[in-house]
Amino acid sequence: MEKFTKWRDEGTGLAPFFQNSFEIESPKCFFLIFGSFLYIIRHLFIFFLFINYFIFVHMLLSPIFQPIFPRLVHFVKKIFIGSVFFLCGISLSSVQINYTKKKKIFPCAQNIIISCYCSPLDILCLSFNYNPIFTISFSNTSFVQHVSGIKALFYTFSMPERSPYKNYMTLDSLSKLYPNRIICVFPEGTTSNGSGLLLFTQSLESVAPKTKIFPLSIKYGNYLTTPLPRSFFKFLFRFTFKLRHNFQIKISETPIIVEHPEKLREIASAALSRLSKVPRLGLGVNEKISFLKAWKTFSKC
Repeated sequence: MEKFTKWRDEGTGLAPFFQNSFEIESPKCFFLIFGSFLYIIRHLFIFFLFINYFIFVHMLLSPIFQPIFPRLVHFVKKIFIGSVFFLCGISLSSVQINYTKKKKIFPCAQNIIISCYCSPLDILCLSFNYNPIFTISFSNTSFVQHVSGIKALFYTFSMPERSPYKNYMTLDSLSKLYPNRIICVFPEGTTSNGSGLLLFTQSLESVAPKTKIFPLSIKYGNYLTTPLPRSFFKFLFRFTFKLRHNFQIKISETPIIVEHPEKLREIASAALSRLSKVPRLGLGVNEKISFLKAWKTFSKC
């Protein structure tokens, strides 16, 4: 893999675009048989839950009742997402953000949550806790694309893009369009394997002054990350094959108050890096696009 060394971070030597390995637990014979059983059963239930979610929640419930009964919609979503977590061996207490009595500041309407973007599990965790407005960031513009939770989920398996092609707007405009919702931004603009924090895009520069931004860290096994496109079935296999998964979610106790949007990228990146306890890297969306082109050529050889 020497030909891919230029896509390693110069300061840390980390390679954020490679897929992490997945190992079967010992004794391997037992877990191979037991894991195969879990894989089949969980796949059937997840498929059933997804079809019902797409039809009854995404297509019917959300468009009609979200403006009127937002808590009801969020509650129904939590039931579906919580069922997936429970089914796949994830404790609901580990994906639930518990606020202490001392903590009086927490995300609310018109606030922004920024998070790392490593796999579909980030989307599920955020939907479970906040039911936010999801966005996609791009490297060549400060505009973001407003997307549904399902599209944000499947974007983790897609080739990153340098600019949006539709539904693009500033975060300030999006906040005014949905004054009663929290907005979720993934400033990296693409997924990584979780080893470090990618360069932030320009999306946060379109935030209105005085906006509160909450960095949020979601930690889980790095074998569940999806840095490479078209890794849906590989992710699903790893997610359903293993008996249980460990999760850890933390949110910053003090939000970032936007004063100078042009300096926000540096401030937000440093804050999320400290919270997630991962180093900041000198690679971003543009580097990943060039990496994937080289990877595609290498795979054909």
